[in-house]
Amino acid sequence: HQLINQRHLVGRNPEVIEFLKNVWIPRLKAAGGHIIGICDTVSGPMMPNIVSLIAWPDAESYWNNWRAFNEDPELIAAFRDQRKRIGTTLFTSSDSFLMEPASYALPCASLLDRG
Repeated sequence: HQLINQRHLVGRNPEVIEFLKNVWIPRLKAAGGHIIGICDTVSGPMMPNIVSLIAWPDAESYWNNWRAFNEDPELIAAFRDQRKRIGTTLFTSSDSFLMEPASYALPCASLLDRG
């Protein structure tokens, strides 16, 4: 699994949402990533921020396909267009964490409390 924190420009939420829906999510799926969830951060020091949780079939798939995703021509063109239109990209910075589920607390497929 991969956890991504992406800070983005203040006041550009509608543009960020459109970029995610029309470019970022489709390109990530095309690269083999399974999106478990994308959430807006509603409190804390890193705002505005989007947190994405991505599943990859295995580590090798992640290493090969994450690079391909970042080199995707459509994604690169979208970032280039953002720089041309607003002088920068909508995402200001990001942190990416690879995670392995702990054997003693495996994740559930639902957010429902299962005791």
